[in-house]
Amino acid sequence: MTPVLELFALNESVTALEATLISFNGEARLDVLIALAWHLRQRDCQRALLLASEADLVLSHAVIEPLGRELRLARLSLVRAEVCWLFGELDTALAHADSAISVFERHGDTIGSGDARWLLVSVEVDRGNTAQRDLRLEQAIRDYRQGGDAVRLQISMARLLHHEVFRDAAGTSLRLDRPFDPACNCGAVVEAWLSNARATVASLTGDPGAAINFYIKAHRAAHESGQLRSAIVTATNCVASFSTLGDLDAALEWGERALALARRTAWPGMLGSALMQLGNVLILLGRYVEGKAALTEALAARVAQQGSSGYAINLIYLGELSLKMGELVAALDYFDRAEASATSLGMRNYVLSCWSGQATALCRLGRIGDAQAKVNAALKMTQQEGDKDTQIQVLRGYARLYLQYELPPPDGRTAGALALQHLEQALSLAQAIEGFILPGELLDELSQAQAACGHFELAFRTGQAANAARNTGRLEAARKRAIAMQIRQETERAHAEAAHQRQLAQTEASRAAALQEASMTLETLGLIGRELTGSLEMEAVFATLHRHVDLLLDATAFGVYLLDADGETLSSVFGVEAGQAIAPNRIAINAPDSLTARCARLRQEVVIDGVNDALSSPPLAGTLATLSLLFSPLMIGQRLLGVMTIQSIRACAYGERERSIFRTLCAYAAIALDNAAAYRQSELTLAQLRQTQAQLLESSLTDPLTGLRNRRYLLEHIENDVAMTLRRFEGQTGDESVPRNADLIFFMVDLDHFKSVNDQYGHAAGDRVLVQMRARMEQVFRESDYLIRWGGEEFLLVARAANRDEAAMVAQRICTAVSIRPFELDADVMLEKTCSVGFACFPFLQCKPRALNWSQVVALADQCLYRTKHSGRNGWSGVAALEEKHDEVILERVVADPVAAAAAGQVILLAGHG
Repeated sequence: MTPVLELFALNESVTALEATLISFNGEARLDVLIALAWHLRQRDCQRALLLASEADLVLSHAVIEPLGRELRLARLSLVRAEVCWLFGELDTALAHADSAISVFERHGDTIGSGDARWLLVSVEVDRGNTAQRDLRLEQAIRDYRQGGDAVRLQISMARLLHHEVFRDAAGTSLRLDRPFDPACNCGAVVEAWLSNARATVASLTGDPGAAINFYIKAHRAAHESGQLRSAIVTATNCVASFSTLGDLDAALEWGERALALARRTAWPGMLGSALMQLGNVLILLGRYVEGKAALTEALAARVAQQGSSGYAINLIYLGELSLKMGELVAALDYFDRAEASATSLGMRNYVLSCWSGQATALCRLGRIGDAQAKVNAALKMTQQEGDKDTQIQVLRGYARLYLQYELPPPDGRTAGALALQHLEQALSLAQAIEGFILPGELLDELSQAQAACGHFELAFRTGQAANAARNTGRLEAARKRAIAMQIRQETERAHAEAAHQRQLAQTEASRAAALQEASMTLETLGLIGRELTGSLEMEAVFATLHRHVDLLLDATAFGVYLLDADGETLSSVFGVEAGQAIAPNRIAINAPDSLTARCARLRQEVVIDGVNDALSSPPLAGTLATLSLLFSPLMIGQRLLGVMTIQSIRACAYGERERSIFRTLCAYAAIALDNAAAYRQSELTLAQLRQTQAQLLESSLTDPLTGLRNRRYLLEHIENDVAMTLRRFEGQTGDESVPRNADLIFFMVDLDHFKSVNDQYGHAAGDRVLVQMRARMEQVFRESDYLIRWGGEEFLLVARAANRDEAAMVAQRICTAVSIRPFELDADVMLEKTCSVGFACFPFLQCKPRALNWSQVVALADQCLYRTKHSGRNGWSGVAALEEKHDEVILERVVADPVAAAAAGQVILLAGHG
């Protein structure tokens, strides 16, 4: 059976899973590949597909029972289904998911079938099929309940509540207050759906402030749990809610955040939605040109979804903006296209909006008769259906048209009388809406229409009501601004808290850095100790001490005194001050004023800090007046060898850290001076250890079977080659011995049908084939190139400072070198083999060397290798860039699928047979 995967995993769990992938090879990678592809399906679609393809390849060679194979393939089908859904390929997503369901149900895997139906819920949401959506979700809940997965059940119930909000906001609100089972530990996954549902309740009940808070929580939870589609949706909802509150700066900030995330995913529906919301905010800010650019790009992103409601809404927004910008013909075209789309979808309210926009454009174009037809049709429809808000807007709009353009009334009345009728009807509808605040603009329009019809007293009273409504509106606007300000303050407080947490993390990092520094200091002292104890001459010991004391400590002066044989005097054997040698001198051990003698007598450290222990004169005649002095005895056990001192012209130069370092140096110095012979043997032992370490290092960088270098060797060396290559292409190196445009060419080589060698002749025979591969590769490549055993029968060959125009020739030579003569399996057993090769060059784009990194180029070479495999083996494939096509979107497509990119004319695929 296959391991059960979480429906959604937190980012930290996925990061940990990613880190483990490199630890596995062969079949051991299989379940990690599938798990990682599953959890990256929304985080990184292209990488998820690459991992799924690698899992397919491993499965094709794996020795595994049929049940496990089928269930794993079904899970990979679900990964591909979700990617298809995200990119708007709904029919393909449905086919993949239905195929997976048939496998899961045949083998009794209710968790798998529930996951497939969970995805189908999303497909039906995008299709606008509410009944089918609810049915799919009920089936998923049934599967999860039958499978006994409490966590998935809780997530599904949260999603169910999110759907039910739109049917019964008040009732759903009560159900949302009931606590979910805390034992399930659903955390951010459930929070994403529950907070989104609470936000929708708040939005539908007229509380945009609360809605924003919940949308922000939902956005963070969705992002943390890998539900990136939901993260984008909630971010765009924040844009709409902040716009409702009049906080356009916050709306713009969230719009840019949603767009950045949508661009990263490149999902057409989400990109269109984010661009459309951002465009609306820009229009509200009066930035029409930028707003139109955003809406136009949104429409282009939705071109494959012309049957969706979002496409129709996008067209309506562009039509309304074109009216504001005076682009009447364009506005009419947008409204015509929107009407056709809305009609096919049965969206009658949107059709009304289109007719209203068309009528306005036609009037301004002087086509009064055509405008009249739209007006009459719209007014007839408003009496039959349409929500009240839409009816009010239509009636107001057409009243303005009658007054402004004097459209001929259909029943012989005056235009003013008909406009007044429409406005009175709009007012009646508005007053019937519970909680609706009458806009002052509507009352103003009504007052003007009444005056135009001669009802001056009524017009005066309506004008007074308009003033009162405007005052109420100003109070409501002030309330909304206060709410927006409060939300902004709460958001800033949350940001401040996050900054505080980051500061704590930085403090912890500083502490860790201090510990690291201490560790490095100890390591340095250890190295110094080895250096000291390896010195057989006393002068070498002194020179070493002086060099390292200068590096580690503030030492204006440094000196060493050794106890004479009589035990009564101390002789200066080494002394330097400010780079100059100090004349030798002798001190009686009982000298009362000598700090050196006191240190020797007490056999204790003596410290003068220059503040609490000021000296009246320098400790040695003719020397500088140092303020900080440190003396330490040189001891072997209980035996005194002498005294070592450092001194500084700064006060308080020697704290506990410096004294600890100095003590360690003194201990090493004492040992070196007292027992050079013993430490000579220790140095020999250390030399042997170093040799062993070098051998171990070399072994860690070399494949034990073939003697070729391994992946670790490449990772340790390739960055230098990449940097040199980039410097050459960017003209930053003066090395004329290598052409400026010399490339790194990565060749992925795989022995064809190698598994059959192991199966038929045994693994020892397979090993002999791999060993012989080294000699054949060395015939093709230079000593300076990298020959890497990549894994199994796969090799990575890196031609350094090579000419990309010769890559195909080199690939052909590889094929020839492998196939030209048989491999010797035994004295009398010969076997002919072929290989498949894929290659790509770094930099991928010579005009933009940093567009792709080297690992992405290796991935391209690997995909070319698989293309060769799928094309019949015994040949080579390569991918070459078209320099004029190098925007980021194209490059992402090339990395994801070079074959598709070649079909789209974005790259060139090269191929040949061995």
